[in-house]
Amino acid sequence: MSYAKESDVTLPTTLQKSCKLAVHTPKPSEETLNFAVSLDKEDAPPEDMELGKQFAQQVTLQCQ
Repeated sequence: MSYAKESDVTLPTTLQKSCKLAVHTPKPSEETLNFAVSLDKEDAPPEDMELGKQFAQQVTLQCQ
């Protein structure tokens, strides 16, 4: 799942007054993109690299 723009994520009306959403879309480096493209289906990146996190959007929900 991905969001093209921040307004694609919405809250129910009851939460809109007390909560805020923020969408963070990462911008992986050219080196990271090239490395990911070079991987075969059978390959796995090193665990400490956290490759998926470098591409995954994050939605932060903050309520007060």
